[in-house]
Amino acid sequence: MSQSQSELVRDAKLPTKLEPERTTHTFLESSHIAGLAGRRARRREREEVWQRQRHIGIGMFGTVWLEKCTSDGGSKLRAVKEVRKIRENFDSIDYDRELEAIAKLSQQKVQ
Repeated sequence: MSQSQSELVRDAKLPTKLEPERTTHTFLESSHIAGLAGRRARRREREEVWQRQRHIGIGMFGTVWLEKCTSDGGSKLRAVKEVRKIRENFDSIDYDRELEAIAKLSQQKVQ
């Protein structure tokens, strides 16, 4: 991990398994349970599976895809930016800056 990564980018990191047509995210969630010693948090793992639906657009840094969450009955949609690592005939990409912009947009839930 780069020393220059912002706290926002580090906090937005999500364990992810990438496959050609789908993405799986793993979350650790806490649920409170009542006990004799008061309330405690129990951690459990939850997965979200997102199926790639169609190509939305392309830009300087990569491609944007529409994805649908299949693990919740298909009610959620999202746009996902796939950032290319290698660009021919261009200067290097400032990945930290690009990731920070994506994290800010994700945090604001821009629609």
